[in-house]
Amino acid sequence: MTTSRQGPSDFRFTAFDFDPAKYDAVMSLLDSVKDRLNDISDLLNVRVVRTLENRMMVMAGYRSKEAMNAATETHRSIFADFAQYMTGEPVVSAGEVVARVN
Repeated sequence: MTTSRQGPSDFRFTAFDFDPAKYDAVMSLLDSVKDRLNDISDLLNVRVVRTLENRMMVMAGYRSKEAMNAATETHRSIFADFAQYMTGEPVVSAGEVVARVN
């Protein structure tokens, strides 16, 4: 394990439930927001995982906590676009990397 400062130092996790019948529409919308994601300063990576038939988890890695906090309004704006497919409120949490395994 290493805790070197390579890669993201802070992550925002967003879990949301959606209507599985609208999965293709969710993925299409995800494709359409990629440029907006790429424009976020110090956002190093985004991973989207389908954890259940009706649930996704988005993990966004930032260079710093300050960068993550600065992107909060953009994050909310992007997820507002997904609201039409959500079946509940998204659950958002964040934290600092404490260990890495490469």
